[in-house]
Parts: sequence; structure tokens; C-alpha cells
Amino acid sequence: MPRAIDPDLPWGYWLRLETGPREPRYVDDFTGGEYLSIRAAFWTGRMGMPSYKGEPPQQLLEVLHAILAAVLRRVVREAELARDLFEGNRIASQMFLMWLHACGLIVSESENDVRFSLTAEGHSVLLMLIATRPDPCSASPECPSGSKVRSLL
Repeated sequence: MPRAIDPDLPWGYWLRLETGPREPRYVDDFTGGEYLSIRAAFWTGRMGMPSYKGEPPQQLLEVLHAILAAVLRRVVREAELARDLFEGNRIASQMFLMWLHACGLIVSESENDVRFSLTAEGHSVLLMLIATRPDPCSASPECPSGSKVRSLL
């Protein structure tokens, strides 16, 4: 049974930090998963994606962040995202959007609609991605999304 997500709280708010003789870990009592970071819990635990060099791939999480932020600001069409975030590559844009839709982070009004909006979990994930951004990334103009919580709400 899926967990009910509070869209006003960052994704992973239910994770418990366990400290002790080994490295601190975030524990999901619902699934039994243990993770080194909240981002890792989301990427490997929730999304089922492999880590990259032992960590979630920050660049892909930044693209996800940029997409969710764009969708939150307005109803976004796939063609806009392709142009703005994927350097015009509509296939990459379409694949990313279909993946996020299949994972339940975004939704469209109908099967034929290419405009998307955030689900409650999508909003919660966006808050988590903003709150857990590495400092070098949040200050870098190279990151696809320079969003801060204040600018989104």
C-alpha cells in the first residue's frame, strides 16, 4: 500500500536518522530501507534507480529539480521543456516526462494532453530537492535550476 504524501513537507520527512558505531543512515521503517542520504533514499529507494559511484547522480537530480520547478510555476508543455532544458532534444524530454508521469510525480489532464502538473508527491519531492541541494550546486550558474524555496512559493 503506497504511503500518503503531505505535499507541504519535503519528501522523506518520515525517514528516521539512525546513528551509532557505523556511518549515520536514514531508515525507512515502512520499507526497511537504509540510506546514506535523503536524496539516496529517494533515488534508489523510491525511484528504483541505481547509484552512480555510490551516490545518486546529482546532475540528473538537478534536471529533475528543474523540471518539477518549471511544472510548479505553470502548466508546462513538453515542447517548452525540450527547448529550455534539453537543448531542443524532444526525445530526451519526452522520455523524462513519461518516466516522471509513470512514477507518479507529474500528471496530465488526459491521456492525449501534453500539459503536466505536479502531484502531491511531486511537490514534496521538489521541496526535498531544494532543501538538500549541495552548496556548490545551489551557488553555481551551471545548475539547471537555481530555485530556492522562497522563489517557488
